[in-house]
Amino acid sequence: MRLSPLKQIGLGALVACFGFAGACASGDAGPQGEQGEQGEKGDQGEPGENGEDGAKGDQGEKGDQGEKGDQGEKGDQGEKGETGDQGQPGASGASIVHAFGDSVAELNGEITDFDFGPPTTVSFKLTDGVDRGVIGIANARPRFSVAKLVMSDDGGWSQWVSYITRDRSGFSQPTYERDADLVDNGDGTYVYTFEADLSAATDAVSGAAIPVEPTLTHRVVMQISSGDLPALNTVYDFVPDGSDIIDTRQIVHEETCNACHGELRFHGTRYKTDYCVMCHNPGLGNSDGVKVDMVNMIHKLHGGNISGEEYSVGSHHYGEITYPQPINNCRTCHDGSLPSTPDGDAWNTNPSIEACTSCHDTTTFEGDDATHTLGAQNNSSCTACHGPSLIAAYHATEIVTPHNPELPTGVSDIRYELISASVDGSNTASVTFKITRDGTALDMTSLPTDLTRGPSFLLPYALPQDGLVEVHDYNNLGNSAGQPNSASITDLITDGAVVAGSNAGEYVATIANAYPDGAMMRAVSIQGYFQQTLTSGNVALHTASVSIGVDGDLERRVIVENNKCLNCHEALELHGGNRVNDVATCAMCHVPNLSSGGRAAPPEDVSAEVAALIGADPLMFPEEPQNIRDLVHGIHASAMREEAFEFVRHRGSNAYYYDWSHVTYPGILNRCETCHASGTYELPLEEGLLAATIRTTTGNPAETRQDVIDARDNVPNDTDLVTSVISGSCYQCHDHWASAAHMEQNGGAIEWPRADWLAERPVETCQVCHGPGSMADVEAVHAD
Repeated sequence: MRLSPLKQIGLGALVACFGFAGACASGDAGPQGEQGEQGEKGDQGEPGENGEDGAKGDQGEKGDQGEKGDQGEKGDQGEKGETGDQGQPGASGASIVHAFGDSVAELNGEITDFDFGPPTTVSFKLTDGVDRGVIGIANARPRFSVAKLVMSDDGGWSQWVSYITRDRSGFSQPTYERDADLVDNGDGTYVYTFEADLSAATDAVSGAAIPVEPTLTHRVVMQISSGDLPALNTVYDFVPDGSDIIDTRQIVHEETCNACHGELRFHGTRYKTDYCVMCHNPGLGNSDGVKVDMVNMIHKLHGGNISGEEYSVGSHHYGEITYPQPINNCRTCHDGSLPSTPDGDAWNTNPSIEACTSCHDTTTFEGDDATHTLGAQNNSSCTACHGPSLIAAYHATEIVTPHNPELPTGVSDIRYELISASVDGSNTASVTFKITRDGTALDMTSLPTDLTRGPSFLLPYALPQDGLVEVHDYNNLGNSAGQPNSASITDLITDGAVVAGSNAGEYVATIANAYPDGAMMRAVSIQGYFQQTLTSGNVALHTASVSIGVDGDLERRVIVENNKCLNCHEALELHGGNRVNDVATCAMCHVPNLSSGGRAAPPEDVSAEVAALIGADPLMFPEEPQNIRDLVHGIHASAMREEAFEFVRHRGSNAYYYDWSHVTYPGILNRCETCHASGTYELPLEEGLLAATIRTTTGNPAETRQDVIDARDNVPNDTDLVTSVISGSCYQCHDHWASAAHMEQNGGAIEWPRADWLAERPVETCQVCHGPGSMADVEAVHAD
């Protein structure tokens, strides 16, 4: 065992002491011995007292959030508190007229109440386009008409009877009131108090009472048409006793009128037909006995002098009105399928003498001399013979149209369909087509014996012309007058060139030499019609034309929509019904190189009637372009032109003179999209369009008829008079000399010899001012 140094010292001293017999004396300490081995570790002592707490350590990181516990059950709802006191009324809304100085671009009106009184009052509200109240309209002088709808006692239709009348040359005339007390509530709401007590209304001439009948349908109309506000017609129908409206007379609506008219507006600012009937009811007439209620007036205006006698009201003569479709298309105006005209079918479900004689005005129903087949009658007996199906049949046309879907009894409904067209390297066309009769495909290799004549294929194309390699107008070069090739389907059947196709009802026609070498923009149309043999006689089955482009070729631009034309015309049966309802087919013949060409007519074909109007010498006949864009613009703009749009066409053995000055375009002429697809009429126009020929001529003042014929056979000629592309389109409407000068100053050409135009080829810079976003953007200057 090894001892600690301390123990080693103590042991040495003890030995020294016990080494002598006597007392032990203390000696010097000896040298320190080697350290002994360390002894075993002793037992651990008891723990000492705890020391003071150390400093607080840094806070540890935040642990992850635990999962959300389940939501507790909803407690019971507390009792409802008492209603608080009503707050003070807010300040009146600002007037857009006075507070902001804005002109009101949109004005909306609502009649909220009417009380016969006395006094008689009407409450209404006016707001702008963002629902702000419009105040301060005293200068606008709103006017009010009030009428009741009285049902017929004899089975005829109902009529409006006005409570407000005036004495006009001894005749009682429905009218309005406007200059009594108007209260402006300062928030866009108003109350007008009538000067007249309408609860005791009387006729202005006879003094007879016009009693309030509280169970009848009533109508109040408000008109605003002066001051700095837009025009407004507001209609309010109600039953005074508060019951639901049962009896109505909603047989026509301005939305159907505006399909032709664009925006119907008469007497300045009256544009709702529900307003028109308030005055134009049977109570309105004139001293000459001419009926000017809505039924008689509108039918006779549109009827084109049905009985051969001009419809006139005082100094106003309406014989010049040219209705652009058959007058027997009753549904064009009266369509019961529209929500706005639930009574629109009254023309065939509820016939009346008043309605029928407004067109059939030579038929009379009273007295011993009545011309009606069964003599004198009244309205209650009409439906005994004239049921809805028969009336519809009487008014049917020989072509199915959207508003006249019925055909006369026994007449077939023919439809054309083009499926595809292709051309091989030898210019042989293969056309897949289908023709149905009453919904069933015809066997085109063996036609029914009651169908004669028959349609044909038109085969238009374009070739380079006037320095243009790619031409985007049909020109049909190499053909007389620039007309397309054609092929009779019945001739193709006879020649064995029509065979059954791969699908049921389809047939393939093979047409050799359909197009010349190098032809572009090739297309096909089916035009013409079958003639059906009936026991009553032959009927021409005028059928809508269809067209299609040749596979792989650029297709001609589409800038006019067929349905837009049909909105007004219902059916475009042109050239004797050979070309129907398809503008694309029209453009195949009405090409830029085609002029009217009446100067080529034989003198012996000029009738005495034509000679009396324009002379007997064809070489002096007026001539105009027949290119589709120039022709249609010239016809529709006739009422605004400086010079008449007139020309002569020679067909068969007749020279037909056309003076389109009589055309009264019913719409708003500067609304281009009435006819055009959106964006297709703006500048710049596409490349590759051709100048239009106004006159086909040799340029020789002494040219003969044969010279003209030769020139037409060889169009285009350097001597033809042409009009440049953009200017030509504009000039047909804007034909004043100053307009023509403006066009020519900016690169246009009006009636230039083609050679001069080709030599100079001025650039039409119209786009600078009339392009999109420019100072006189075409779309902006044609805006209403």
